[in-house]
Amino acid sequence: FSTHFNCIISSYKCLFFPFSSFVYWFILVIWQNIRSGDNRSGMDVIIKVSLLLFLVCCYLFKSHKVNRNALLISYIWFFCYLVTFFKDKSGFNLGIMIPYIFPVLFFFLTFAIGHKFEITKKELLVFLNCNIAIVLYMVVYALLFCSDQFFNAFSLQSAYGNELSSFLVSNMEYGMYLLFGIIACIICLELNEKLNKFQRMCYYFIVVLFAINLVLTFSRTSIIAFIVLMLLYVFFAKSKKTKKIILFLFVIAIAAIFLLPSLQEFFVDIVFKGNADSGRSELANIGLNIYQSSSLDRKIFGNGFSNVSDMIELSSIHSNTHNGYIQVLLATGICGLIITVGILVVQFIINLKFIQQAKKYSFLLILYAGSVLIAAVYMMTSTCTIFYSNIDAYYLTIMAFIIPKYVRNAIKAETFDEK
Repeated sequence: FSTHFNCIISSYKCLFFPFSSFVYWFILVIWQNIRSGDNRSGMDVIIKVSLLLFLVCCYLFKSHKVNRNALLISYIWFFCYLVTFFKDKSGFNLGIMIPYIFPVLFFFLTFAIGHKFEITKKELLVFLNCNIAIVLYMVVYALLFCSDQFFNAFSLQSAYGNELSSFLVSNMEYGMYLLFGIIACIICLELNEKLNKFQRMCYYFIVVLFAINLVLTFSRTSIIAFIVLMLLYVFFAKSKKTKKIILFLFVIAIAAIFLLPSLQEFFVDIVFKGNADSGRSELANIGLNIYQSSSLDRKIFGNGFSNVSDMIELSSIHSNTHNGYIQVLLATGICGLIITVGILVVQFIINLKFIQQAKKYSFLLILYAGSVLIAAVYMMTSTCTIFYSNIDAYYLTIMAFIIPKYVRNAIKAETFDEK
């Protein structure tokens, strides 16, 4: 009986992880589809708290010894946010507390409690295919309900107000999901040696479909990241056939842009918006001026998440700086910024150092190092910040930091190829 019970517990652990992280994102996506950005309620907070408790249970259920270094960082992070929280004028309320609790708790769960968690190749492929399915649902929704944006793309006079975002709040969020959906397809093509010709053609079709949608988001960050990742893949991937197909499609696209004046004009003036910065430099200057004029204690620990929006609105029609780093600096001070940038730098270096050790999976670590750079760039052009509670921030953290960490653990322990 005891052996049978242990087997059941072991299967439940496999079921809970890594798919608990997928379930969290999936429910938030579906909720976003049901409730529009302008029609949110206190239900948002209840759903986030419930999902967070679910995530805590899943991690504690499969917990190992706590990593002391990550625990120390969690303590420091908690202390900094505690000081910041008491500066927040909104006081005690669940909706306000989530931005303070979530980053610390999420880091503690994934890096302190889950520091030895592993993801096998089989689990990774299932996880990635689940992600592809959800992004494909977004694309089908866009094709059905935003079809005019596809048909009228070449007749647009400006990208502003015409960005494709499916049912999501922002085009940049949609662009991020499409980008990581493409990365997921590439990894599946590389890792799954059992794919037949038809299945491979399906992945190629999905990549092209995602890429077309990506262009129509007019998210320059996502498009440039896509181009860089395709180049990385062409240089470092092991599948010669897939590399040739991707390179062929890439060359055809570039040639078409250069040879067709109308297409060239579309990409330069519409897609890349004539290299305009949409007022981001002005917003960044406003944010930096606010920081410079703050008192010493607020420079160190920040002004609090709620206060920042009001401070920016005094000097602009916007409620944020459209820059994650400046937003973190204003809300949580130099302490919060050092922790955030420190995580980015350390994870990027770890991925680079692990490339040689990964041997036949070195291309995977190159993609993961590229994913960290993507996260760093996304933070530069939006308020999406790693380890934060927003749905896009959560997804970016999972795909660029958590999954890569657990894949590295499995490769290092030589369990990645286990069935």
